[in-house]
Amino acid sequence: MKITPEDFLDRKWPTLSITKKIESRNLSDLLVLTSVEGKMPNAPKEWSDEVKLVEDEFKGKEGQLIFLYKNGKKEKRLALLGLGKKEKIEKRSLQKAFFELASHLNEKELSKVSVVVPTDTTLKTEEVLQAVADGLLLGSYIFPFHKGKTDEKEKKRVTSFALIGADEKWLSDLKERETVARAVFFSQDLINANADLITPGFLGKCAQAIAKRHKEIKAKVWTKAQAEKAGWGLFLAVGQGSIKSEPVVIEASYTAGKAKKGRHTLLVGKGITFDTGGLNLKPTGGMETMKCDMSGAAITLATMWAAAMLKMPVQLSLLIPSTENPIGPDSFKPGDVFTSYLGKTVEITNTDAEGRLILADALAWGEKNLKPDQIIDLATLTGACAVALGPECAGLFSNDDKLAAKIVEAGQNSGELLWRLPLIESYKKQQLKSHVADIANAGGREGGAITAALFLQTFVTKTPWAHLDIAGCAYTKYVAPPYPKHATGYGVRLLIDFLKI
Repeated sequence: MKITPEDFLDRKWPTLSITKKIESRNLSDLLVLTSVEGKMPNAPKEWSDEVKLVEDEFKGKEGQLIFLYKNGKKEKRLALLGLGKKEKIEKRSLQKAFFELASHLNEKELSKVSVVVPTDTTLKTEEVLQAVADGLLLGSYIFPFHKGKTDEKEKKRVTSFALIGADEKWLSDLKERETVARAVFFSQDLINANADLITPGFLGKCAQAIAKRHKEIKAKVWTKAQAEKAGWGLFLAVGQGSIKSEPVVIEASYTAGKAKKGRHTLLVGKGITFDTGGLNLKPTGGMETMKCDMSGAAITLATMWAAAMLKMPVQLSLLIPSTENPIGPDSFKPGDVFTSYLGKTVEITNTDAEGRLILADALAWGEKNLKPDQIIDLATLTGACAVALGPECAGLFSNDDKLAAKIVEAGQNSGELLWRLPLIESYKKQQLKSHVADIANAGGREGGAITAALFLQTFVTKTPWAHLDIAGCAYTKYVAPPYPKHATGYGVRLLIDFLKI
């Protein structure tokens, strides 16, 4: 099957609307009522008999979901959704409840769904609407491209959610969340697709396709020869064994409106489109999901697209060093020494610590040539971080407390969890010391996420910088609402909220 960037960019997703009263709602395939634990939903008169029949069964517990049918006919359906104990309802728990609802609806072959907005919570109206919208939208994600004709691709899907009981003044906010969700879905599609499709060159075409749609975005794709001329020695070392798909560097910029002074942000996304581990070959059990090693690239690219669709008044630059980490006769070798863009030499002690190498050149080049006020890199960098924080939380490292605080605040707003970890300088001397080069690219098992971040920090000279290690939460084997199994799109919503602060 031939898939183009436009196939991902132009995918149809559910839309959001607002309706004040149930009586005035447009005809829909399903009406959803919610209640807290210990209370029955306030149902319309036409459904009172059916709701009474399940009073003993429906308790309003978190995640409880019951479908009712009018006269046994599926054309008219009502759903009762439990939100749990009122005092325990938080923005994230609401996201989860409506994510699970939407995920369930993916199997119901419905088109139009009406949802009565919960009012029996301690949250602000804005928080409730944002959580409901995010849950419904993110739970609607499916990836049908690998399914057969008569399976997922031909199923009827939800096309619209009408939120009943909300004021029209919130519609623009909901439409913004709809737009950001669309960008999240784009990143998920890129991560979930085959590595043979999502090559460095394909990512470059995606950047160019987005730039073609938005005059505020300028994008260019460096060739391998251009990267060599620029002196990206570490990046080229990782990609030197790639025969089928040549390495590229994606450079893009977005500027619109009156961007705040001192807020030029550079996003750097790790773009390893498949990671074999190189000659330090990954074992079975460690390689099967490595098409996701370009998640940082997908997320930063989707963030720039979201910013353009929203016409955010920000100045944003983007660098994506992208290559495979292949195994072959030309692959870079343990024990060899390569020179970085910054001039520092690096001894390769582990070819599976390749992500930090391509990021190092991008960070150093970006700081010097783009002159940003702050730099954020995103990377599926270390298994150590995944072990430490699990599938729902990213690791945050930073050389600047103010920048770190803003990222933490953005994570709280978006509901995307992260935890700041320390940059312990002595670990660099203990584990990254080389006798033949300025620094080694990897240390021992202890503090692996920290030593990886310390390596990156070496290539940022003075600019406020933050590193998000998303190895655990970018691609998971669990459903962890508001994230589905496999690609999660973690980071897009967080970065958009960060750009607002």
